[in-house]
Amino acid sequence: QRVNRLIRPIRLDPRLVELVERLYGRAVAAALRQFVLHHRLHRLHQRADLLEIDANFAANNANLRQCIAEQGAEAAVTLSSERLVDLLPPEALLPADDEGEEGEGSLDGSSVLSEESGGEESEESGEESEEEGEEAAALRQEEEERRRRQEEEEQLAAAARERERRERAARAREVRERARIQREGQMWSRFRAWPTVGAYSVEEDGAQQLLVSFSAAPGGCPTYTVLGQRGGRRFETLERVCMETQVVVPYDPSLRLIKVRCGREESVPRMLQHVALRAEFDALRPPPPPVPPPPPVPPPVPPPP
Repeated sequence: QRVNRLIRPIRLDPRLVELVERLYGRAVAAALRQFVLHHRLHRLHQRADLLEIDANFAANNANLRQCIAEQGAEAAVTLSSERLVDLLPPEALLPADDEGEEGEGSLDGSSVLSEESGGEESEESGEESEEEGEEAAALRQEEEERRRRQEEEEQLAAAARERERRERAARAREVRERARIQREGQMWSRFRAWPTVGAYSVEEDGAQQLLVSFSAAPGGCPTYTVLGQRGGRRFETLERVCMETQVVVPYDPSLRLIKVRCGREESVPRMLQHVALRAEFDALRPPPPPVPPPPPVPPPVPPPP
């Protein structure tokens, strides 16, 4: 009676199961699901026998009905009451002629009760074993299904991580490629500008040299070709260097234009300003040695008297 009064029904909706899983872990939630499935697979009424004496039967029966009514389970509970005297076999209620007949009747009645109870117990044990086998099979199937779903989720998560890693790598490569293209474009723009031409040196024999400077082109080891135009329209090669961006070429007053080529790219031709170049060469020439002063002229000697 005390246990029945403490029973309160709980509706296991998905939100409540998720709350139990967050509070107590997945093991408790799995055990709760197995417990529910264990009783859900029966789909049979559970029999409960309460033994009461005649003096307390009315009060206890009223309390039990009140508990069932409070839980709203009148439709799910079937109550029946029987007296133990009514359950006895008819032979046990007959008047005894002598002790022997009474003993035989009691033995016969006990044997019948034992046989009936043994048959009922065997049937109940068979039903319980069959139900337990079905429950075990259902639990195994549920465990396999859960393991399969978990493996699929792990595979999907791994595939998502790999796809995200590849996307990040692709975005990084794209950013690096754009930066490289932009950097090379800026270098080519600077290379296509006019080269700088100025006087470099004047040798002792009077030979003059020009210094051609230009911006570097992109690449690991670019090769530069310095071209010059004299009287005609065709450019001729003056010098060929690798990686160096300053080239010394001999000066020729007949040169009109100078440009630099790297692969298929060429700079804008630079027209030579010979007047300014001659002034720069004059500034580079060493000054002439100083001329020693002439010896002093002795004064004229007067004639003798």
